[in-house]
Amino acid sequence: FLPDHEPALGVREFPGPPEWTSGFGLAEGVDLLIHDAQYSDAEYLEHVGWGHSSISQAVRFGVATGVGQLVTFHHDPAHDDSTLDRLLKAAKAECEGRLQLVAGLEGAKYALPEGTG
Repeated sequence: FLPDHEPALGVREFPGPPEWTSGFGLAEGVDLLIHDAQYSDAEYLEHVGWGHSSISQAVRFGVATGVGQLVTFHHDPAHDDSTLDRLLKAAKAECEGRLQLVAGLEGAKYALPEGTG
């Protein structure tokens, strides 16, 4: 669970080497990662340093750390359902089958695969 996480902050190219990626060691190889995904990439440019990532940064972080399932949360309250659906659809295209991406929903429960945890 990585709330208020901005893994691309302060780096020229993201993701970079693991030793220069904030939170890499915490997330590496986990089966389920629940990660901040507040902004679109365009919105993020106006909020660098605010402690929140874009959904595509969350996906790239999940792919780089080898997570099995990524659940996005901490969505921008100004985003309606259609905006979240559009952002999630674009982010799923970035996953290229390398991880399972799910939009977090209030009250939802997420199970780890059998034999993990």
